[in-house]
Amino acid sequence: EPGRRLKNLRDRINRGKDEENEKDPALATAEAAANLRHNLEQIRLTQANSELKRFQLLRRLDSIKTRRNFELGESTLASLNGLRAYFHHCSDMIDGITPKLTRLQDKQAQSREKHDAQQAPWETKQKGLTQAIGAVGAAAANAGAVADALSKGQVEDLDDAIVVGHPLTLEEIESNVRFWELQRQL
Repeated sequence: EPGRRLKNLRDRINRGKDEENEKDPALATAEAAANLRHNLEQIRLTQANSELKRFQLLRRLDSIKTRRNFELGESTLASLNGLRAYFHHCSDMIDGITPKLTRLQDKQAQSREKHDAQQAPWETKQKGLTQAIGAVGAAAANAGAVADALSKGQVEDLDDAIVVGHPLTLEEIESNVRFWELQRQL
């Protein structure tokens, strides 16, 4: 029966060309249905093409995003590898001078110890000088007190041993004060 309908439709179309002024309502309905179906198929085709284009666009965007991430990642990795190589190179350079630095540090420590060891005699000499100066200062103060008391005539306040044993000549005074021995005393 479908073959018969198609034959009837073709016959009507052929007759329709001859009688263009007269249209068969069945033919008009079939023509409208065919045009509607054609339009619907065109819309479906357009929707399918739109879906294909949307899919291609999303795929392209995803591809661009992925390539961007790869390029950023590769750039970051290249930078990190560069930093690693730089610091590794610096490490190699420092490894080369590390023994020399260690020797310099050891020499510095030895020099410091030697210097500290040399300071001990200086400190001993300074303490000796300070004590000698203290003794000379005390003797000078005593001699000044005796001279002052004798000049004022306050002999009663002085000990008899000081007055009687007090040197009177320059040689006795120099010998008592040990003036010429000062260098050895210091």
